Amino acid sequence: ERSLVMVQKDKGGSARLTLLTSVAEYARARHAELSEAANQAAGLRHARHYAKLGSWDYLSSLSTTGSVARRWRQHGELENLVVGVDVALDSTDVETAARCALGAASVLAQHGPFLRAEAILKRLSGKPMGASTQGQVLYYLGWMLRLNGQISASKAATEEALEISRQCGDTYCEIVALGSLAMLIREQGDASGALQHLERALSVAQTNGYKMPQGSILGRLALLKAERGEVPAALEYYHQAIALARETGNRGEEGICTGNMTMLYFDLGEFKLAHTHCQEALKISLEIGNQRGRGILLGHLARIHQNLGDTDKALALFSEALTIVRETGELRMEGLTLGYLGILLYSQGEPDSAEEHFNKAISICDTVIPPAAGYFRAMLARIRSDQGELSEARALLDTAKQLIQQTHWASLAESHCNSARVELLAGDTAKAIAYLSEAEAIAAKTGTKPGSVLGRAIAEVRALISD
Repeated sequence: ERSLVMVQKDKGGSARLTLLTSVAEYARARHAELSEAANQAAGLRHARHYAKLGSWDYLSSLSTTGSVARRWRQHGELENLVVGVDVALDSTDVETAARCALGAASVLAQHGPFLRAEAILKRLSGKPMGASTQGQVLYYLGWMLRLNGQISASKAATEEALEISRQCGDTYCEIVALGSLAMLIREQGDASGALQHLERALSVAQTNGYKMPQGSILGRLALLKAERGEVPAALEYYHQAIALARETGNRGEEGICTGNMTMLYFDLGEFKLAHTHCQEALKISLEIGNQRGRGILLGHLARIHQNLGDTDKALALFSEALTIVRETGELRMEGLTLGYLGILLYSQGEPDSAEEHFNKAISICDTVIPPAAGYFRAMLARIRSDQGELSEARALLDTAKQLIQQTHWASLAESHCNSARVELLAGDTAKAIAYLSEAEAIAAKTGTKPGSVLGRAIAEVRALISD
């Protein structure tokens, strides 16, 4: 019946039995009997117990064999970790507070809200702690700031984490900070800089024999190669990364790589392969409790269903994805989801609603992921050209291509197709053919199928030129 009996004495010294209805009530009664010093000591003892879930060894073990059970254990202790931060700071045990904060941030990084993780980590600002711990806290803070869309602050925190890690010889934190910094500047459109950081991270990981981060870095190198149109190299890196992830038991990384392969196959027009990979990645995200990953993958799945002709399913998936990314607070994914939903709405003959979505997406992505803002400008240019506003359409496309540059081959090629449409409407067939040729060259280099998004765009422009 989950009840407890406690013996209490009244003022006359007579004993009587009191029935307690829960362990929580019993704990409160015992707490009231203890002195302030004893309560503080007990609280700190408990904080130090839960701080083990935020040790660097434990955080690293979340990417090795047996990690799924460890992740769920950590998830179950989130509120104890948060309380541990308060208790340890009250006792001026900053190291314990930092470990509790790192454990809490690790959990919140999976399902949000990321603003909560940021607030917890910021409570340690200016507190004295060991250099290695400080580097790790700054790394996590930089990550959360990036997810919250605070790009400049994220870059500063991650660079500081990298510098501190190098100075104190924490090579593992150096590797993950390099990887995080690479992803941040990749999203800002600096693919070359991102590649340099990843190559450095891979070198450090190989030199120190760290297999797990090697797999993670290879997966991010694969993503960069895929976005630059280097398809064979990307697939090779993905296969290497997944092999290492399976060898080390890193289900999270296996899910990330499988999910990223989804979009490579999508861009190539291999929609069935994309669907298979997306479903496998969703299965992994559910297994490890990664709500953030689930939101991203549902957006991928929506685009796949859209291009398989199932519009109703795509709309439902976009709606679910948008709900999740707003709950977690990942600004970048909210912008991307709104923009891709705008493309679907445009394809369904709803240009006004599509334009509203494009504008919202652009306002978000301009800061957090400018190349995507470029792509959505290229899509907005379609609406402007339909309206006969060719000068504005050209201006949008010029800006779009400057932002995209070499960060995503499919987006750039689609932008060329949109430019070709504008020039045809303006009566300049020669320019239209030139733009079409650029798009065709990219499609040929990457082996894009005729049924892909790009393949269909090229076919439409060819037909317009023929007419």
